[in-house]
Amino acid sequence: MTSLQLPTRTGWFDAHVRSGRHPERPFGRGDAAAIRDHLTRFGLTGALVGSNLSWLHDPLTGNAEASAIATELADHGVLACWTAVPATPGELADPAALVERAAGEHVAAFRLFPDTHRFTLTDPGLDGFFDELVRHRLPLWLDLDEAGWAAVDTLLSRRPELVVVISQAGYRELRYAAPLLARHPGLRLDLVNLATHQALEWLQQNGFGDRMIFGSGFGLRDPAEAVFRLAGAGLDTETIMTVGRANAERLWPDRSLSLPKGEPGPALPFDQFGEHPPVDVVDAHAHLGPYSRFFIPDPDADTMVAVMDRVGTAVTVLSSNLAIQLDADRGNDATLAAIDAHPDRLVGYAVINPWQDPDDQLARVEADRRFVGIKLHPSLHAYPVTGRRYAAVWEFADRTGCPVLSHTAQGSPWDAPSAFDEVASAHPQAKIILGHSGITPAGIDESIMVAGRHPGLHLELCGSQLVGELIMDLLATVGPDRVLFGSDFPFIDHRLSLGRVLGLPAPDEVKRAVLGGSARRLFSWRPLPGSGG
Repeated sequence: MTSLQLPTRTGWFDAHVRSGRHPERPFGRGDAAAIRDHLTRFGLTGALVGSNLSWLHDPLTGNAEASAIATELADHGVLACWTAVPATPGELADPAALVERAAGEHVAAFRLFPDTHRFTLTDPGLDGFFDELVRHRLPLWLDLDEAGWAAVDTLLSRRPELVVVISQAGYRELRYAAPLLARHPGLRLDLVNLATHQALEWLQQNGFGDRMIFGSGFGLRDPAEAVFRLAGAGLDTETIMTVGRANAERLWPDRSLSLPKGEPGPALPFDQFGEHPPVDVVDAHAHLGPYSRFFIPDPDADTMVAVMDRVGTAVTVLSSNLAIQLDADRGNDATLAAIDAHPDRLVGYAVINPWQDPDDQLARVEADRRFVGIKLHPSLHAYPVTGRRYAAVWEFADRTGCPVLSHTAQGSPWDAPSAFDEVASAHPQAKIILGHSGITPAGIDESIMVAGRHPGLHLELCGSQLVGELIMDLLATVGPDRVLFGSDFPFIDHRLSLGRVLGLPAPDEVKRAVLGGSARRLFSWRPLPGSGG
C-alpha cells in the first residue's frame, strides 16, 4: 500500500516553471502568488521561471514578466529565464545584445521556440546569440517538439561548448536521446514529461545521472507528475538529491542560486508511511513487454512488480504488448506467464483482435480465471468499436459482467468516446472502461458526456495530456465510483500517473475510491487478489 501524501520538503530546485495562463489546459493564472504556493507545497528551494507570454504572445513582454516574478520571489530562490528570436528588423535587432543585457540583469538561462516562432537553430541571425550564451555560461532550454533531435545534434556539433537542456521528451525518445547524450557532453534532459518507464533509472545506470535536471513543468503540466516520479525513483537518496538539486547548481557554477545549505534530508513519501494511513492502489490499465515503435527499458513483469513494490501498488491489471501489437494468442500466453510468476500482484486482460480468431480468444477468457477482463485496441487493429466483429465481446460482457477496457481517442474513426454511446445503449449491463478517457482535454469532455448517459461506462486516467484539474472535472461530473486509476505502464512510467492522483485537491475518501476501491468493485466478476472473493 502507498501513502496518500506527496513529499512536502524535497529540498529540490525546480528548473522548469512557466508563468501565465495556458491556452489548452484549465490551469489558473500562474502568477507570482501561484508560483510561491507551488514552491511551498513541495518544499522547493528555488525555481527557474520563464513566461508563457514569451512562448505564445511576445518574447520581450514575457521576458519582462519573468524578471518581475524573479524579483518578487527572490527570497524564494527564483531566477528568470528569457526567450530570444533571431535578429529581425522591427522585433529584435540583436539577440547577442539581449544576452549581454540579460547577464547584467542576472537572468539565469534562455529558451528558444523555433517551431512556434518560425525559425531554425541554424539561422545566421542567432550566431552571436550562441556566442554570448557560451561566454556568459548561460544554458539554453528547448522543448523537444520545438526543435527535434536532428537540429539539437547539429547545434551541439557546431557549438560543443553550449549547454542545452531538452524538455518534454515524452515516452518514446530514448533511442534518439541515448547516442546524442553519449556524443554531446553539453546535452541535458529535464524531468518535465520525461515519461518513459524506468527512464531515470536507465539514464543513471548508463552513466547519464549528471545529465538529468529536475523540473516540474508547473504552468504546462501537472507538477505532481515529476515530483512523485523523482521521489519514487529506484535511486538512492543521494542520487535523487543530485538530480533534484545538485545538477542544477552545476549549471551556474559562477553564481549563487540562493539555495539553502545544510537543511535536513528530503522527506520522501516512503518515509511517511507511519504518519499517514496507507491506501490500496490498483492499476487498471497496464501492459507488458517491449514495443517496436520505441525503446522501453526493463518492460518485464519482475521490474514492473519492483516498481509497484517501490510505491506501494497492490495489483496491476495488464495486457501484453505482443497481444495488442501483433499476435493476440501468443501475447495472451505472455500475459498468463507474467501472472503465473506474480499471482498475487498481476492479473490479466485478454486481448481480442477482431482479425485474429476473436471467438477463440473469447472462449479463453470464459475458461481461464486468470483473465479478469478483456482488452480492445480498435485504433491499433483498425476496426471500429461498433463493428460486427466485436459483437460477441459486447454480448459476453453484457451477459457475464466481465469488464472490457478499450482504447479511446478523441477524433479517432475507430474508438472515439462518442462511439461508445451506441455500444452502451445496445448493451446496458456491460461494464466498459474508456481507456485514456479520450486522451485530449476535449476528448475527456466527450467521455464525460457519454458516461453521463450510461452508468455502465467508467473513465480511466492514464494519458500524456491529463492533469489534476481535468481529473477533478471527471470526479465532479461522473463521480469517483466510476473513475479508475490507470498508468499505461510500461509505456508511461507508473509513477507519473500515480503522482497526478496523489496530488489531487480531493478528500482522502475520493482518492481511495479512484486509486483502488472503484476497481475492486468493478472487477467483481472475478475478484482481484486481496479482494477476499
